Amino acid sequence: MELLFSIDWYLTKINNAQAALLETPPPADIEQLRFHHGIYIESIFSLIDYMDDNKNSISEDIRTNVGSNLFYFRVLRNSIVHRGFDLSTRGTVVNGNTRVLTPDNVVYKGEILPTPIEPLLLKATMLLDIVMRTALIQKLNSIGALDEKEIDEDVEFKKHYSFIENSKHIPLSVKEMYIQNIEEIKKSMNFAEINRDGINKLKDKLSSVNTLISLSKI
Repeated sequence: MELLFSIDWYLTKINNAQAALLETPPPADIEQLRFHHGIYIESIFSLIDYMDDNKNSISEDIRTNVGSNLFYFRVLRNSIVHRGFDLSTRGTVVNGNTRVLTPDNVVYKGEILPTPIEPLLLKATMLLDIVMRTALIQKLNSIGALDEKEIDEDVEFKKHYSFIENSKHIPLSVKEMYIQNIEEIKKSMNFAEINRDGINKLKDKLSSVNTLISLSKI
């Protein structure tokens, strides 16, 4: 479950950053544009790297579909994180929204990298995002991570109880109240349902449908 929890968090950052960038009528807050673009790009690569670190790499599948753009965005991400690169220096207004132009001054070892064909940074990032989601879904399906698992309710409740009992951060009075009402609490908890709801919510976050719809409107 740790794998799914981590993916869920990265997708929360990705989806929230994307949502913040869709509606940016002038006069736009340039700092916010820079911030959300940075979060969007950083989080995509954090998720890619997380999968690589867990020996469930999706990098090659992404590279097959986006080619050299993956390296461009990787270098851009590193420039943002390590050198505070300002990607908001060039922009335009499209369909009533302020859009940052894809930076044409991303440098690797002293040489300027070829810029992606898509001139709007948001669209270029969303195209990468869609490919990343597709590769991620395929990987998770291949390892059965999105399948509903058989849950032993007693075993899961024992884990839950052990966590409450051993936590140093939960006040003693709360622990005592928990123990006094343990049977009612046990009856109210359905770990299979919690697991199913969590997977369904993750599938919604993973879906590229909203990104595709938004992309067509930019």
